[in-house]
Amino acid sequence: MFSMRRIVQKKGGRVLHGIKRFPFVGAVLIAMLFLTVGALANTEQSTTADGDQFPGINEFVALDKMPELVYKEAPVYPRLAEKAGIEGKVYVKVLVDQEGLVQKAIVLKSSESVLLDESARVAALGNKYKPGVFKGKPVVCWVTYKVEFVM
Repeated sequence: MFSMRRIVQKKGGRVLHGIKRFPFVGAVLIAMLFLTVGALANTEQSTTADGDQFPGINEFVALDKMPELVYKEAPVYPRLAEKAGIEGKVYVKVLVDQEGLVQKAIVLKSSESVLLDESARVAALGNKYKPGVFKGKPVVCWVTYKVEFVM
């Protein structure tokens, strides 16, 4: 008779055996765990060296005027994606500070290609904005925009 406990033990034993036999698999799993935890940590509120706090990714920020894009860094079309004929749209969310510089960039909606997503995210870090304004003062806020990769 089969029990769920016995099945889990058998499968767990195989996985453990595989990790012992191929230690790099364990290292990759650990690296993936750290990347996932790091990505989750990036969505929380941050503090600058001066003690100023950045708004959380879903935190409402009152604005009289939205930030305006002054300079858009062109994303590099990844060579592998280009050779494979991969196209897609990436929605990137950037944190624009009081000087119009991008402090953080995250992929809000993926193109289903890690290559395109990362290229769009890295390019977003090079963008320059005219900062958002509230009551005549520049404020830190999040802005979302789309990057299209078309061949």
